[in-house]
Amino acid sequence: MISTSEMRAAEDYAEKHGVSRARLMHNAGFESFIILQDSYDLTDRRILVVCYHGNNGGDGLALAEHLMEVSKVTVFFFGDPAKLSDEARSHFNRIDQAEPSILVTAWDQIDLDDYDLIIDAMLGMGIHGMLREPFVSLIEAINGCRAKVVSLDVPSGVDPDKKETPSLHVHADRIITFHDLKEGLLPFEDSTIIADIGIPPFIGGIGGIGGDDKKALVTRQLVHNILRQKDQRRKKHAHKGDFGHVLVLAGSDDFHGASYLAAASAIAALRAGTDLVTVASVETVSRSINALNADIITLKLPGKVLGQEHYAALLPYLEKADVLLLGPGMGTAKATQSLVRMILKDFPAKEKVIDADALKMISLREVSSSILTPHQNELRALLEHSGCSHDPADEQVKALLGSNVLLIKGNEDEIRTSSGSLWNRTGNPGMTVGGTGDLLAGLVAGLLASDHGDHARFLLAAAASFILGSIGDKLKETYGFGFIASDFLPVLASTLHDLAQG
Repeated sequence: MISTSEMRAAEDYAEKHGVSRARLMHNAGFESFIILQDSYDLTDRRILVVCYHGNNGGDGLALAEHLMEVSKVTVFFFGDPAKLSDEARSHFNRIDQAEPSILVTAWDQIDLDDYDLIIDAMLGMGIHGMLREPFVSLIEAINGCRAKVVSLDVPSGVDPDKKETPSLHVHADRIITFHDLKEGLLPFEDSTIIADIGIPPFIGGIGGIGGDDKKALVTRQLVHNILRQKDQRRKKHAHKGDFGHVLVLAGSDDFHGASYLAAASAIAALRAGTDLVTVASVETVSRSINALNADIITLKLPGKVLGQEHYAALLPYLEKADVLLLGPGMGTAKATQSLVRMILKDFPAKEKVIDADALKMISLREVSSSILTPHQNELRALLEHSGCSHDPADEQVKALLGSNVLLIKGNEDEIRTSSGSLWNRTGNPGMTVGGTGDLLAGLVAGLLASDHGDHARFLLAAAASFILGSIGDKLKETYGFGFIASDFLPVLASTLHDLAQG
């Protein structure tokens, strides 16, 4: 949960770290559009966007630009254009120049009965004191119309910092709030969706600060927000494949236990909510996986190890998959190293999770759009191959990270990007048992299958670390340090559900 002052501090911090206010406003408009598309049929619908000259109005103007592409939009602007921020003015100018004209500035030109959906972008978090005209009349009129109503960030009239609901406020059917829940939205939590607008999560309101070391921590609230938002996207009209396809390249005939490691990664990805998982491996491993679990699709390849000779057979699967998971039990044969490098070279923008043996073959210079999940020894090898210091906080490492995320497994997992870190303190020494790293890689891949991009990588890596550590802590209560990797799988889905529910 975040207050008005914390939200302003978060926006200031984001700007200092390369996420401009213009980018935040663009993201607010775009993410709101995506959520509306998931919630309503927008095609040719008549939509009224009601905007004032504050930042909430700017978010509404940014949204209107996207709505114009699919709907019949009218923007009612009743503020002073001279008071718009620079980022809001750019959106206003584009709306003002639209052909045919969609901008209306006189209320008597509006008939609310003409619209299917109304977007409330009047005040958001910008309420100060008692409501005055024209807000009173506008809110009363909106509440009296037949159209569905969606409020951006906070329904106009609601104080974001007070749980008490005022007598006069926009009665929204749906609320799209930005970055984090506000206290004033608690009475409306069931109808509220949290939109990620790109504010770095290691500052106020998302990462908790723990102990004397003042590290930014992954919190239960952060993980709840992430999982709840993912659940809200799963609509009743969803189809197979809407929530992603993970391709796991794993296993070798020479590596004892490879089939279990590959299967564990695949099952974790399925339990995380991805629709389809395919494991590509050599025939002996693939057949063992099918014997272990009938839910996993396998691609059976000839030979004892995965190699460049399999690239042609893999190519259609590589192109179709939303996420590639490379590494569990695949060994480090030269042919396997060549295959991994071919994939990294040919699919730089594809979301990837790189784990285990695959980490021993590459340097950071070869990788993009990836979450890398090393333990300390694998991290040392990765940084040596990259020609870097062994310290992940070194400036050279930060420069090479680029769009990648390091999920460094240890006593405290560190989730590191080029601009900062989060630390996870769930988990215990019993999780050094073999196979837990493969579960983590599969969990990360499954979460990533339906969410892409630099910011998603960071958040989902942090969430996966917290989730698996939480399960490890529960298992320790039952088994002491005697639990094994397969004990995690039966409770993974229920743990995800519990965290999403709160």
